[in-house]
Amino acid sequence: MKKTIALTIPLLLFIIITAIYSQRIYYASADLQVQKTTEDATVISSFVDDQGSVRFASDKHYATKVTHFEEGLNVLEEYYDVSSNPVTLPAGYSKIQRTYQSGLNTQIIYLDTHSQPVVIKNGYDTIRRSYYTDLLADTDTYYVRDMQVERSEGYWQYKRIYNDEGQVVELQYLDKDGSLTLHKNGYAVVHRFYNDAGKVEWEYYYDTDGKPTTSTLGQYGYYCEYDDEGRTVLRIYTNASGQPMNNNRGYSKVIINYEKVGVKTQYYDVDNNPTTIGRSQFGILKTNGQSIYLDEDGEVMIRLDNILNTHPWIVVVGGLFLTIIAVMLKGKAQIIFLILYILFILYMTMVYRENGDSRGVFELFASYKDFFRNPMTRQNILNNIWLFVPLGAALYDSEQPQRWGVLFWAIGLSIAIEAVQWFTGIGLAEIDDVLSNGLGTLIGYGFAVGLRIN
Repeated sequence: MKKTIALTIPLLLFIIITAIYSQRIYYASADLQVQKTTEDATVISSFVDDQGSVRFASDKHYATKVTHFEEGLNVLEEYYDVSSNPVTLPAGYSKIQRTYQSGLNTQIIYLDTHSQPVVIKNGYDTIRRSYYTDLLADTDTYYVRDMQVERSEGYWQYKRIYNDEGQVVELQYLDKDGSLTLHKNGYAVVHRFYNDAGKVEWEYYYDTDGKPTTSTLGQYGYYCEYDDEGRTVLRIYTNASGQPMNNNRGYSKVIINYEKVGVKTQYYDVDNNPTTIGRSQFGILKTNGQSIYLDEDGEVMIRLDNILNTHPWIVVVGGLFLTIIAVMLKGKAQIIFLILYILFILYMTMVYRENGDSRGVFELFASYKDFFRNPMTRQNILNNIWLFVPLGAALYDSEQPQRWGVLFWAIGLSIAIEAVQWFTGIGLAEIDDVLSNGLGTLIGYGFAVGLRIN
């Protein structure tokens, strides 16, 4: 009895965890108001709802920002959740410290929750900044513990060139010695042109020899339009002559609508026809921290992953139901269920996935670090675990109840799926997915062993 309870507890705990974190309500910063209060030389800015309650803005990854000033200059920013606990932003820092010379911000240091310098996602902990004039920043150089380093994007220094209006019209990516070098996206120089509102309207890319070159999607540049609030509503990818072109994912135009339910993004080719960005989806609706896929008319597609994303409780109920069924089946029925469920897993992981530029993330626990910060990442982790719970239960063999080695078959399946995603560019291959799938298998198999249904 004790062993039975011990082996079923993990599944029960996972059900509770999923129920808690799947039912939370998340807010985008656009749906909230910013409430500011000033205490001496400190400004506290919090996102609040219509009732004045402080809320966590899921797209900003914090609820409150505390800014400290000295002689009117911003010297420190700190980020907190709704309970006033420090939060770590996705880039990897919790605080930003700024130092000045003659009123100019010459150094930026990124700090952790303990106010110690921390190397952020792009590979540095400090930016040192020189100035073109008394107002315009010229070059950023990157350091870790006073040692100059290369950013993860492939450059060591970042230089700005301005027009007479003080707008950045050229960006240059430099190596350690100050010579032009290629950004990982494929260009060394960016030229920008602005509209009357001071927003970037055109952008073009050039290599180290000053010749037009392409960025990650195969475009030579893009054109943008904005709404009255300064938000991008239209982006058109262009060739070297500034004419619309289909990028290497098949679309030329991106139209963005900001609606009450979320942000809707739709894709079109050069002939203004709706085009897919993956496996039959023509657009995405970002709502409540989730991605909902749209058809060519901009309507929500009727497909299983959309249903699971918008109704996360179905994941719990369905996963538990299938797990119990898997435990109860024996003999040929169990084998048939196992085969059908493996096909279901392949359907969920391989069908309707987008072709992306980033093929893989092989940092262990990379997504788990965002579990409490990013609702979409959190739901993906929970779903990946649940996906393999019934499989683990189906692998249970009543004649050999202690044969835990079968778990390696499930892990092998997960690795095979990630390998296919890597080589084909379908979806995103992540080592954390293998971890989540293995954890789900372990929970399901342990539950089956604990019940000892023969």
